[in-house]
Amino acid sequence: MTQKLAELSISYIQSFSFEDMGYTLWMTVSTPLVQKKICFKGIININISRDILDLEPDDISVFEVNHEFRKPTIDDFKDYQFLADKDLNFPKLHLVTFHASMIITILCKEVEVGHQ
Repeated sequence: MTQKLAELSISYIQSFSFEDMGYTLWMTVSTPLVQKKICFKGIININISRDILDLEPDDISVFEVNHEFRKPTIDDFKDYQFLADKDLNFPKLHLVTFHASMIITILCKEVEVGHQ
């Protein structure tokens, strides 16, 4: 498994973009020492929520990052729009949540971290 994102001390999300018809998400982030690119491959679900009282396009300041690699539970699929049965034998997946000026949750197969 790659380095856990919580260990990177991410302070800002500079940008993000999708490729491969939404299969891959690229995110450019700032840490105290350097900018890094994070690649999320095999996107299964992504949810982005912004406070309705703060709709200005400001920087995305990151307060906390949670990153787990485990078998998801049925509760992890609460925002998933397809049928997810609790009896399914889910494979291990990356569950990532960015607590920031917006909340970003990602459920994916792979996470890769590199320098920009």
